[in-house]
Amino acid sequence: MTEDDVLDTLQRYASEHFPRTCGCGRRYPTLRAYIESTVPTGSATSYDAELGDWDTTRPIGAIVLSNCRCGSTLALSTEHVPLDQQLALLRWFRAESEARGVTVTALLESLRARVRQRVLAEPPAG
Repeated sequence: MTEDDVLDTLQRYASEHFPRTCGCGRRYPTLRAYIESTVPTGSATSYDAELGDWDTTRPIGAIVLSNCRCGSTLALSTEHVPLDQQLALLRWFRAESEARGVTVTALLESLRARVRQRVLAEPPAG
């Protein structure tokens, strides 16, 4: 699995969270609209990596948080990513964080920034 494969997978599954609506009523029809209108908060987290559970059969998954303009925190997670892909991502996170000499959290933060950049670089739909 290459970094581009990882980015493609993360972007594809993040896009499946949309459309969605914040509790304040603000609607995010697409991942792009969400990225344009929210502010990332907290650290991207892989709970399985934090637990060192690299070969789990029941992944907890990863989560990234962003704040809506109203101040509410919205989450995107990997809960709906198929098990085989979650395990492939975990293996890649582990190997890549070790190869780069960074924490998994630092790696995930870098990936979150890259996905956001990629989405914003694409021409708007419609």
